Amino acid sequence: VHPVGSGKTLTSIAAQDALRMKATVIVPAALQENYLKEREKHLSGTKQPVHLETLQRVARQGVTPNELVIADEGHRARDPSSATFQALKNDPSAQKRLLLTGSPFYNHPVDLSSLVNLAAHRKVLPHDKAEFESRFVTEEKVKPGLLDSLQGATEGVRPVLYAPRAGELREAYKKWVDYHPGSREGFPDVTEKTVEVPMTDAQRKVYDTLMGQAPAWVSAK
Repeated sequence: VHPVGSGKTLTSIAAQDALRMKATVIVPAALQENYLKEREKHLSGTKQPVHLETLQRVARQGVTPNELVIADEGHRARDPSSATFQALKNDPSAQKRLLLTGSPFYNHPVDLSSLVNLAAHRKVLPHDKAEFESRFVTEEKVKPGLLDSLQGATEGVRPVLYAPRAGELREAYKKWVDYHPGSREGFPDVTEKTVEVPMTDAQRKVYDTLMGQAPAWVSAK
């Protein structure tokens, strides 16, 4: 898992160089030329052969067989019903698979399961949401605080990790997911400044109306 700026392309190139395997590298069509430039920039001397192809082609025609398969923007394969997932799943040739992405989750931890299964080339985690929750998720009661209770909130439940199987899930992530935090190298420093802007009369009227409808415990200057 590589957030923006943490080196997905360089990781891909380093993996090829370290493993010395014939590789198929899958990238979005718009990044093909840039990928080849980066490869020339960072590799010198004798280079392992690489076959570069697009995510679009893979979805239509399948993966070109090779010892190592690397997929950039790997989150595009997280839907098990997608053509990209099926193409990677049905490729029997790769001895190793490397999926690179900065956004493995969409809105639920199960989104990562399909990528783990592709990397392992076997079912490690359930990628069906109902099955995943049945295995790893339970519910706990949540009591509202005093302030929420005064506002009418009642006791509810929230999903939490099922403790007896938490270790199983953590071990799967530890084995198959490598997280690289973001880097600020090469980026300008970010500064923030708060500028106070007076309201117009019309804006003040809208503001006063909204605040007049707010609960009594809300205060504002």
